[in-house]
Amino acid sequence: MAYAEEYAPTTADPARIGYALVPLLDYFEGKTLMYVRGATCRGYVEWRTSMVRANHANARTEARRTRTVSSATARKELGVLSAAIGFWHREHGPLESVPVVTLPAKPEPKPDVLDRSEMARLLGGALGFYQLEWCDLETRQLHRTLKRDHSAINRHTARFIVIGRYTANRPGATMKLRWMPNTVGGWPDFKRELLYRKGSEVVESKKRQPSVRLGRAALAHFRRWKAIDDRAREDLARRTDGMATSFLCVVHWGGEPIKDIGKSFVTALDFAGLPRHYTPHVLRHTRVTWWVEAGLSLEEVADAAGMTTQMVEEVYWHRSPHFQKRAAEA
Repeated sequence: MAYAEEYAPTTADPARIGYALVPLLDYFEGKTLMYVRGATCRGYVEWRTSMVRANHANARTEARRTRTVSSATARKELGVLSAAIGFWHREHGPLESVPVVTLPAKPEPKPDVLDRSEMARLLGGALGFYQLEWCDLETRQLHRTLKRDHSAINRHTARFIVIGRYTANRPGATMKLRWMPNTVGGWPDFKRELLYRKGSEVVESKKRQPSVRLGRAALAHFRRWKAIDDRAREDLARRTDGMATSFLCVVHWGGEPIKDIGKSFVTALDFAGLPRHYTPHVLRHTRVTWWVEAGLSLEEVADAAGMTTQMVEEVYWHRSPHFQKRAAEA
């Protein structure tokens, strides 16, 4: 528990570590480090991949009820176990023998990517727009019209989508954005035209969160949102005769922070007519892919996205106009 209590709070996403530790503690309860070896790690993977995914356990259809935890998830959880052992060895050890955590094979990287039309539909879906189609029985012509359900407008989801579309932010980092410098999340710097992705007291980890430059379109959105939130906060302060502490988060619901964007993101997918297998992380994959397709260098993409050049090369580089260009013409 030392890893959870001492290290996790200093990371950008403590909840991610917490989610991984829950099944690990269930499986390894009462076991010592001597129990951590290849056979037990493989047993953990077998045990985890036989479990129904929590977010599908109460789904309406039988197909969703039977979706199980993936080996990729088990791999991430075992990675947390390995990090926890290493942390104890460094901070509370040394251990006489440091066990090696055996990980399952790394899955082939297959990032989902939206094209620009799909991204526009997704943003429209977050704002309640959907496409209605019908066929004229006499002429057999297909007709389409754009409709809007005002009760399904989720402006916080629209902000979340726009930020991901322009910055390749990780979802967790976007949810923690504030309008001013703070210790737990990032903030936009309008003078320098930068978006800081992490709080001033967040310790740098393998999931690097470097600052990203904001282009003209992104800056226009941020400035408009800030003006809206500043007016809302001032109005609230007048009505409550005090200092309003709401409307400080960039992505908020009624001025208050949001912990999870998942439900409203699925609603946006449904209104956009996009499959539900897309997750909020698709925004990051899409932005990085668009940077690569625009002809940016490996180093430029890696720097803007907060990735290693190796990750960019392995997962995205085949979509670059520079990919094997000289080899093809040699």
